[in-house]
Amino acid sequence: MNPRDETVEIRLKVPDNAAYTALVALRHLGIEVGRVEHAIVWTISDRGDPATLVSRIERNETLFNPNLHVVSVRSQSLPLPGEIWTWEVDRDVRRLPGRGVEDVSYAKPMTSWRLFDREGLPAAEHDVLDRACNELFRNVAIEDSLFCF
Repeated sequence: MNPRDETVEIRLKVPDNAAYTALVALRHLGIEVGRVEHAIVWTISDRGDPATLVSRIERNETLFNPNLHVVSVRSQSLPLPGEIWTWEVDRDVRRLPGRGVEDVSYAKPMTSWRLFDREGLPAAEHDVLDRACNELFRNVAIEDSLFCF
């Protein structure tokens, strides 16, 4: 089977302390947000059956704990509106942790931060996302980022 590029998200289904801490920090920086969500996003090259990708990822105990995580395949390989992706520049391509995932030849891990305004809508102001990215989420010396508004 020819390799396909896929974007996979692993999100906590329990309260996320990192997201809460980011929310408090953003507010202390004077960046108005109502809610923050956090996840790990992987762009991967997969040669396996697309119908089994989620179950193959769920078999990797290093990536997935059924009591804590939810795995989904994203329909696009770009951040959603109000979402910031950050990643280490020198770690663009690597194997998935643990025993890897059957038929996945490489993976790029990114951290996803989704920002919402007080009405619950995705943050839509460029300045809000730019400041959040550059003042909290990204270390400019070693990381790159991408966001959509």
